[in-house]
Amino acid sequence: MINHLSIGGNLTRDPEIRFLAGERCVAAFTVAANHRWKDAQGEQREETVFLDCEAWGRTAEVIGQHFQKGASILVEGRIKQSTWDDKETGKKRSKISLVVERFHFIGSKAERPAQAQSQTSEADDAPPPETTVTTTKRSQSDDEPPF
Repeated sequence: MINHLSIGGNLTRDPEIRFLAGERCVAAFTVAANHRWKDAQGEQREETVFLDCEAWGRTAEVIGQHFQKGASILVEGRIKQSTWDDKETGKKRSKISLVVERFHFIGSKAERPAQAQSQTSEADDAPPPETTVTTTKRSQSDDEPPF
């Protein structure tokens, strides 16, 4: 089976960074991605999808340092479904999120935060449209909640 998703969009809020036992870092953030099309009457339509994301370890640290609300990002990872019982109603609830394994800076260098710009190679006057940061997968058990 394949469980892989790539989505590009903008952060809807600053990443929330937390440190768990053993100083393990986790970042929680939401990416908004738009889809535009023309309907049968030729009218421009738009749909926005919001996807909650979680990143672990060094990936979380780098995202926390270089991204803020409104920043463009491309994230890749695996889909995770969390389920729980609603405390008020007792009904089963579920939520789909993306566990980030890799991410890419997208957009022009001018659109990146100053910190990210200072980290790029000075020898590269015209950086490529995206910079890739490859990270290792988290070793924490999948059944441990991130928060």
